[in-house]
Amino acid sequence: MRGAFKMAIMALFIILTFSAAQAQFMAGYELVQAWEAYNQVDEGKGRDGDLGLGYLYMGYVTGVWDAIGYLLEPPSTINVGQVCSVVGKYLDAHPERRLEPAFALVLSALLEAFPKRGKTT
Repeated sequence: MRGAFKMAIMALFIILTFSAAQAQFMAGYELVQAWEAYNQVDEGKGRDGDLGLGYLYMGYVTGVWDAIGYLLEPPSTINVGQVCSVVGKYLDAHPERRLEPAFALVLSALLEAFPKRGKTT
């Protein structure tokens, strides 16, 4: 299992390296804007347009989760809102990374927050 994890991370690194030189679907600063809208809606303070951006944020984060979640060992009770919150808190804590691709930020947040499958600490 450890070898598969390393290979997956290596593949993601290669993809991110090549995608950094090309346009990506979403930049980090756009993800931050969507996170802010998601948070406003979640707190009941949403304005026009926040709902759509909030759904975009939730969809983007869950899409990355679906792509890499099998590499992680989250609590069995984890839900979409909690995953979105984990990523959002990471975005708030790392404003210096907002020019990076959104995928790289979500990936970093999830890898930092959840233990890797098969890895004992």
